[in-house]
Amino acid sequence: MPTKPQKKTLRMWRHIQEFVRNFHRQNGFAPSLREIQETIGLSSPSNAKYHVDRMLEAGELIGTTKKARALNVPDWNQEPSPTQTINFVKVPMLGPIGAATDFVLPDSQSADMASDLDQIDVPEQLIGPADKVFALEVRGDSMIDALVSDGDTVLIQSTRAVRRGDMVAARISRNGEFETTTLKRYFPRADRIRLQPAHPEMDDIEVDAKDCLIQGKAIAVMRQY
Repeated sequence: MPTKPQKKTLRMWRHIQEFVRNFHRQNGFAPSLREIQETIGLSSPSNAKYHVDRMLEAGELIGTTKKARALNVPDWNQEPSPTQTINFVKVPMLGPIGAATDFVLPDSQSADMASDLDQIDVPEQLIGPADKVFALEVRGDSMIDALVSDGDTVLIQSTRAVRRGDMVAARISRNGEFETTTLKRYFPRADRIRLQPAHPEMDDIEVDAKDCLIQGKAIAVMRQY
């Protein structure tokens, strides 16, 4: 029978539980041991594993440390059971996208040529088939009220079939060349496109429809803690 932890250890366990629960809610999967270690302030990932293993023994967490991102908090019933396998798929990371000012974005077709160093692991349940999905690092805070912050990773489904109000990666023409891309809400109007930020102090971008090329729509956001 596991030894009852001291009060100091219990407080740390509550912090770990809260972090795992909040990370799950934000991302749809569990944090890594390194993310737990860095957030809680433990000395190393192995120290985090020691405490997580003890929490698993005590029933304070459910899941396993033998599989990647397979932890959960037992009172969050809507999440997958610890016996379910979370499958990860590789998604190409193409570069930054502006959520304040515009940034140059490589053509989404270059996703096919991305090397292993340019890819990130994403839970399949978060995006479905990964063949038309790519990732971008958000720069700026113009989408902050849509819970998209500077440094987040936004997952984009490559498509031009978007609906009014969708959050899109839109390439904008400057002097006849589609050189910059921005992350905004999409609002078409006759022969004009309005790209709306989610920030009370930032103005809309309005361009001719011919000067706006939709690269895809945002389907998920991943956040670092």
